[in-house]
Amino acid sequence: MAQIARDPALEVCPDFACEDYQVARDAMVQATPDSTDKQAAQQLQVMWTKGHEARKAAWAAQEEADRQELEEEAEKKKPKINSFDSGRMVGDVIAVRPSPFALSKLEKFEYVDLWYFTQEGCADAAENSRKVAEDAYSLAKVDDFMALRPVSLFKASRNVVKDQDLTWRQFSMGRHAFLRAASKASWPEGHISALADFFFEIETSPYRSRPNGERALMRYQARVRRDWHDHLERNEGFNIALINDKLLSSMADELWDEQRAEGMRRSVAIDCC
Repeated sequence: MAQIARDPALEVCPDFACEDYQVARDAMVQATPDSTDKQAAQQLQVMWTKGHEARKAAWAAQEEADRQELEEEAEKKKPKINSFDSGRMVGDVIAVRPSPFALSKLEKFEYVDLWYFTQEGCADAAENSRKVAEDAYSLAKVDDFMALRPVSLFKASRNVVKDQDLTWRQFSMGRHAFLRAASKASWPEGHISALADFFFEIETSPYRSRPNGERALMRYQARVRRDWHDHLERNEGFNIALINDKLLSSMADELWDEQRAEGMRRSVAIDCC
């Protein structure tokens, strides 16, 4: 039904007895020979009034429909809160939450340092959230459009520890929280499974018992996981869970070379003194 553009209540009944409506009155008199010009004017007024009342009723119905539509739209935009189980209490452990920056990286399937998912990383995120009562916003490109997004989504922590410098404890705890967060971010099951196997292979590697073994493994997992993401972006993904012993061995050799070089620098410094 076409929208009524003007409120019929603003309409004024025409003077059907005036000269402007003479033709209409004459036509009605001819159609009803016993009627007079005055009766014809009265009949025209009755007909207009009926139409006017019908238009007012249609306007009222339109107003009501518009009101309901606005209420429905407003209801859709209102913040929603889910129901709760009245017989269920809080769990024994409350999981700490990684920073918005790290979660944003996960949602975009991008590489993110495991430190953000350690206790230290989550504590750092909580501390920063307390410092900023109202997050600042910045323009960002989202699906070819510019939109305001919280700055915290783009800001890396100044305290971040790179993957290769993590302690073994940080790696072990961070990787579990990372996998849980990746699952919540709807990562494909195959990718999560491959990463879980990769972390398991690192943790159970015989290299741990060797001198510098854990440091070599930290360097391997850091570089390989980043390289895995780079290859995925180029659609050249490989199975990260398959450990390349030759590559791992070369990284262990790197560490020995770095230690020898550091030893030589210290020796030269002592001799100079």
